[in-house]
Amino acid sequence: MTIDDRLRQLDRAPAAAEDRPVFFDLLKDEQQLAQLVAESPLIRTIDRIDQHVAELIRIENPSQKFSAEEMQQRVRKRLGERPSAYGVWVYYPWLDLLCHVLRKDEYLTVRADRNRYKITPDEQQRLRACSVGLVGLSVGHIIALTMAMEGVGGHFKLADFDELSLGNTNRVPCGNSTVGMNKARLAARKMYELDPYLEIEVFTDGVTDPYAFVDGGRRLDIVVEECDNLAMKLKLRYCARELGVPLVMETNEQGMLDIERYDLEPQRQPFHGLLGDLTPDRLEGLNMEDKVAIGLKILGDKPLSPRMAASLLEIDQTITGWSQLGSGTVLGGAVVTDTVRRILLGELSCSGRFYVNLAELVADQFVSSAVVPLDDAPEHRTPTPSSEVRRAEATASAASSQGISVEQLRSLVEAATLAPSGGNCQPWLFEGDLQGGALICHTDATRAGPFLDFRHCASISALGAAVENIVIAAGGAGLAASIEPLGETGESPFSCRISFSHSGQLQPDPLIAFIPTRMTNRKPGERQPLTAAQTNALLKAASDRECELIIIDEEARLAQLGKVLGELDRMRVFVKPLHKEVLSEIRWSRDEVIRTADGIDIDTLELNRAEQAALRMLRYGPTVSLMQTVGGGRALTKTAPRFMSSSAAACMLRHPRNDAAAFFAGGRAMQRVWLTATSLGLAFQPWSACTYMFFRLRQGGEGYTAREAKELQSLGETFDQIWGTSEGCADVLLFRLTHAPTPEIRALRRPVSDVFTVR
Repeated sequence: MTIDDRLRQLDRAPAAAEDRPVFFDLLKDEQQLAQLVAESPLIRTIDRIDQHVAELIRIENPSQKFSAEEMQQRVRKRLGERPSAYGVWVYYPWLDLLCHVLRKDEYLTVRADRNRYKITPDEQQRLRACSVGLVGLSVGHIIALTMAMEGVGGHFKLADFDELSLGNTNRVPCGNSTVGMNKARLAARKMYELDPYLEIEVFTDGVTDPYAFVDGGRRLDIVVEECDNLAMKLKLRYCARELGVPLVMETNEQGMLDIERYDLEPQRQPFHGLLGDLTPDRLEGLNMEDKVAIGLKILGDKPLSPRMAASLLEIDQTITGWSQLGSGTVLGGAVVTDTVRRILLGELSCSGRFYVNLAELVADQFVSSAVVPLDDAPEHRTPTPSSEVRRAEATASAASSQGISVEQLRSLVEAATLAPSGGNCQPWLFEGDLQGGALICHTDATRAGPFLDFRHCASISALGAAVENIVIAAGGAGLAASIEPLGETGESPFSCRISFSHSGQLQPDPLIAFIPTRMTNRKPGERQPLTAAQTNALLKAASDRECELIIIDEEARLAQLGKVLGELDRMRVFVKPLHKEVLSEIRWSRDEVIRTADGIDIDTLELNRAEQAALRMLRYGPTVSLMQTVGGGRALTKTAPRFMSSSAAACMLRHPRNDAAAFFAGGRAMQRVWLTATSLGLAFQPWSACTYMFFRLRQGGEGYTAREAKELQSLGETFDQIWGTSEGCADVLLFRLTHAPTPEIRALRRPVSDVFTVR
């Protein structure tokens, strides 16, 4: 037999029956103990009964100081003529070990002596009479051991179906010899080694029936829930509520502790109502992304610690599961044990969520939160309109010398404000000239973020789109529009004057009907090729405004583009000024959407629950910094390929020049193409950030670190392979077209009165 064969033969799992200690009293069980010793040649014994008795004597005589000789005499007298028969012998089958210990009352007296008077003798007895259930014995392992050490509970139910793995030993204090053992059995054995007189029920299949676990046999006095199964978490709470049993949970994240006093509040909502009307059946069979999203709902509004947030974003990317530390687990054991003790003794009656956050409690200086937003958090930009155009709106309603009224100008401006803009920042101001029968249109440089709005080109493009709407709407009102570029004027990077005249020869542009319905549609949609008629209509709309439209619809090129855009999405988070700017565009709640009437409603992004949760976590600088340090963020690259794979086509709108006038003309072309796509029933999603990221790089790269510039340069080479080189040109907009249902929510616009004045 080879050594390999012999090692395999010796490798055997412990027998399932070896989970409970066996007691032998020599006054009654001498024969049985003799038989055990005879049949177990490897059995070991530990006999320290003299030390146990010495401790007992000191406890019984706390005010007396015995010499060593006096103590020996007292110990010998207490042990009698046959010391081996004093107390009992406890056999631990899994250790093949016999321990000589005191009888129960004496044993508990010695074990609990140093608890006095933090826990009085009466309280110790009351706690010993309590039954505690623990579900989930990874984090729960330390809780169980701490309770056993402190004497909180005399009867336990331990439930976990899982086996200990090597990866669990970062927080479960067990070694290689216990890998592969059921976690509940393992915890029970270690508790018995602390206190063989405990009563422990082990549920190696986990909790299969919450009511049988909580109420079967001996009813629990409290439940400590530390399991990973979201559906079971909720089922246990329903059961605890129905049976009137309090429940406690610790999360190993910022010392967060939940107390749910269903014994005192029978109508209390599980998880403090954070899951709304979600039921256990809706939490069954979730994938990891959905689990993370639901887990974040349970965690509530308090920002995660940066390291936990970064870890969650890396699940199934660079790590395999939730990150937990041994220090946090040990802290949780202390916090839960203390809380359960006070609940069982009637000293704590509240429900709620509490934090024992060491990052806040032990810090260089006291801070209100350990999570510091990036550069004092993204702020909503408050516009400071041009002093030239922000005058009180004229109240006159009479027609001008050209026959243009305030009402007509206001109607045209209303159409203008329905144009798209980067981040829905609406970077425009309009000044009515009644005497001249004109509108002066200005770019409002205070509205757009400076990083993506490099050289104000994005704002100028948005103004071009607004002007195109004015021209189309004017034609519908029988007004011919003549545009005179003014270039930079005062505080406006680019302005133009639109003069109007009545004309009986105008035919309304058919696109006028689609100005109110044009919108961004980020739904994934279905991949159906564009028809020849659709393609030709889009190409003509671009060429009507001096632009080229490049269309790609091959699956391989769309996949290649999706990968590039995914990497750019990741870069948008790690480029510090860009991160702040992008997040400042998002409106995180409906109340915020209504209050600002600008920005991007998070619900319009068509992100799945995990992606939306990830975006919320990325609001905080330390999280992003940590992710960048560890090379994380791969999950951020997944959205773009998913969207591109469902596209009918991806398109690039390009102007042959790249000056301000080119971006203005490009904006006009963008709006005509978008309105045309709307008229054709196509869903249109702009992907605007990438073109301006490359534009900034190619004009000098100001704002990027050397590493960022190098990575962006590499992506730009692939980008140019897909679209062709854009040197000397203006890439006005990249967008995707697909077939998708109309979104239920559309972006809001600021009131016309905020952007329109009359002189």
